[in-house]
Amino acid sequence: MKLFESAVMQSVREADIIDEATDDLTFLGYYLNGDPTACLIKKIEESGTITTIKYPLGRLEYNQPWADRAILTYTFKR
Repeated sequence: MKLFESAVMQSVREADIIDEATDDLTFLGYYLNGDPTACLIKKIEESGTITTIKYPLGRLEYNQPWADRAILTYTFKR
């Protein structure tokens, strides 16, 4: 994934941790007060020319453990 070349990846705050799981799948983690057990996680998937950004249960909340990023259920922002 061309993570840093994409305008969609520009944020006000840089991610605290990045997992480029595959060429088409990236997770961004934003810690609450430096705590990896209280994260806002973004799942970014690329398919052809389409890039999607999803959040655990569609919520932008700092309440997910970074370690669980691969097993969480992700949906579009609500």
